[in-house]
Amino acid sequence: MPPIRRYPTGGQYRDSLYNTDLCFRDSVLKGSIVTKDRLEMPKLISGNFASVFTVRSPNNQQWAVKCFTRFVDNQEERYQRISEALRPVKKPWRVGFDYLPEGVMCEGRWYPILKMEWVDAVELIPFIEKHLWDPSRIADLATKFARMIEDLAALGIAHGDLQHGNLLVTSSGELKLIDYDGMYVPSLARMGACEVGHANYQSPARTISSWGPYLDNFSAWVIYASLVALTIDPSLWTLLRDQRCCSRKTTSEISELRVPFRSWLRVMCQTCKRSVQESKRCGCPMYEPSPCLIHARYQLRANSRL
Repeated sequence: MPPIRRYPTGGQYRDSLYNTDLCFRDSVLKGSIVTKDRLEMPKLISGNFASVFTVRSPNNQQWAVKCFTRFVDNQEERYQRISEALRPVKKPWRVGFDYLPEGVMCEGRWYPILKMEWVDAVELIPFIEKHLWDPSRIADLATKFARMIEDLAALGIAHGDLQHGNLLVTSSGELKLIDYDGMYVPSLARMGACEVGHANYQSPARTISSWGPYLDNFSAWVIYASLVALTIDPSLWTLLRDQRCCSRKTTSEISELRVPFRSWLRVMCQTCKRSVQESKRCGCPMYEPSPCLIHARYQLRANSRL
């Protein structure tokens, strides 16, 4: 069978999921109940490359089903290699998944899906907004994030798209990392990237040619330093929350943010002395892989005013 280059839309997948006895081949998903929206239609969450549905299998286990809507070169091999690299990893941030080449029947043809472990959690931004004035909770999350980055670096792995939508926090405070589509693992070194990540978290110099275990270095600094800054001055959230990434703005636009951005840099510097220096280096016009977060000897104390 020729490779699939054109995929159904999220709406077409939704129409197929009315009958899970017919649309799924996997024995666990077959006959499952799909979560519905207010109109009693299968509820979907749309992303750049896929639509995700939540289903409950006959054995009462919940799953997230990712249905692809765009072509990605060597997709099956990518997921096989990523699965092999993550399978032995026993860390709290890891989320299990299975790539099923013939996962869902849609419009008379089988399409691949990702069957993912369901995580009962909230995204990073709602968590921050709920606990903004509780520095110990934000500090704990920052520490767990740094440990996760250390785990990935030790494995020679980079997620490739660290951003708020791919970081979930459970009710117990555990950090979960999802969406492994653009992940770098050593066995994929020769294949190249398939995406460049969320623009607001990436170095302006990152391109589709950027590929290696250093991919997360810039975004890791941005996220970690921001969490640490909020433990010292939560009001920065109001000042900078709705602003787009400064690295993508014009000089005049950046000048309007100069005061709150300097405040962010100041508290970041107080907490992690090397972070200002490294952030400047990361944002230089000539692309240079940013230093890994774990190379800075960070020390974070809950409720501190450093």
